[in-house]
Amino acid sequence: MRRFTPFILGSICLHAGMFALVAFSPEKWLLALAILFANHAAIGVAGLLPRSRLLGPNLVHLPDEAANRAEVALTFDDGPDPEVTPKVLEILGRHGVRATFFCIGERAAAHPEICREIVSSGHEIENHGQRHRNHLAFSGVAGWMREVGEGQKTIEAITGRRPEFYRALAGLRNPFLDPVLQKLGIRLASWTRRGYDTRCSDSEAVLSRLTKGLKAGDILLLHDGHGARSETGDPVVLEVLPRLLSELEKRNLKPVSLGTALRQRHADRARIMMFPDHDWIASRIPHKANMCLLDRVIGWNETQIFCRAKSHRFPDNPLRQEGMLGITTGIEYAAQAMAVHGALLAGNEESPAAGYLTSVRNVRWKRSRLDDLDGEIEVRAERLSGNELNILYSFGVSFGEEMLIEGRASVMLDASSAKLEKNS
Repeated sequence: MRRFTPFILGSICLHAGMFALVAFSPEKWLLALAILFANHAAIGVAGLLPRSRLLGPNLVHLPDEAANRAEVALTFDDGPDPEVTPKVLEILGRHGVRATFFCIGERAAAHPEICREIVSSGHEIENHGQRHRNHLAFSGVAGWMREVGEGQKTIEAITGRRPEFYRALAGLRNPFLDPVLQKLGIRLASWTRRGYDTRCSDSEAVLSRLTKGLKAGDILLLHDGHGARSETGDPVVLEVLPRLLSELEKRNLKPVSLGTALRQRHADRARIMMFPDHDWIASRIPHKANMCLLDRVIGWNETQIFCRAKSHRFPDNPLRQEGMLGITTGIEYAAQAMAVHGALLAGNEESPAAGYLTSVRNVRWKRSRLDDLDGEIEVRAERLSGNELNILYSFGVSFGEEMLIEGRASVMLDASSAKLEKNS
């Protein structure tokens, strides 16, 4: 069922009323015309305001839950660009940050390998239209459907994931966009603050616009395509981004992608189905002898799992070497948490597919060993992206407030193993 905002519903009623006025009092046609002209002017102004919600729902700020977690969303428009986007990904990777890229369909089709790199690095790709034409705000329903619908198909064909958000060119739109978004089942996403890095070559000014008044829950807009260049000839975004990330860290703000912030909102409200103990874990994940390292699950949902363990203190821990348990063994703890997550998602009646750790990257640690910690450690894993064959997780092992080791891991699934076991 199509939903209209009160503003649009009022405009429809106003048109009907003016036509009725002219029908019953033809001499008042000039008054009716003036009123309708004023109404169309108001609609035009609403379409020129990127953060306006008069024409339809518009995400301009993260939910309160995300703000309470001190999150801000980092978004990039107009890519992918073969020169700039890979460098943006490199900067984000160094800082362990995930972001959302609003890509133009034609550019994505021209550089599909960059899109796949964006996704494999744990970021999200959303829809910025197929052609990115300046006159789009004057389009009717058919024009919007072509622009947004074709963008959806292009990005889904490349990434295997259907975009959840659409961002209009410069935020400009008209009343015909919202019915198209409703039909396609996606949301309009704008921003809280932007740096104007497409036309400003002063990186200091761009950074100031992004950080002045910055608050938790804000959505930030930068450009990895069509960006301005500084006096040195470098893309402004590459000068601003490292400084912006450092500033966010100073302010204890956590940059995330839009999807992460909104999925976590649902995860926070999710009902926890069960909290498996050591025996359940041992019965569900492949291991030998006493290699089941985790004691229990303390929380999980569709994308995350949190476990506790004390086996790092055991003298007979099979991962010990030369009398100690090195910090990198935390990766094995995280791998088992990922396996438990897969088992929980599979449910009790279906055998999970066997998983194999194929790569580990962006690993960082702050100490050399685990066995000297007096107390339980917490193991976290979060599913960032994936399909039936491969999954990308982020992971972390912590002790109290101290992060011990963290990074990302790729898991390859052997779907046939589950099928064989199920059919045997």
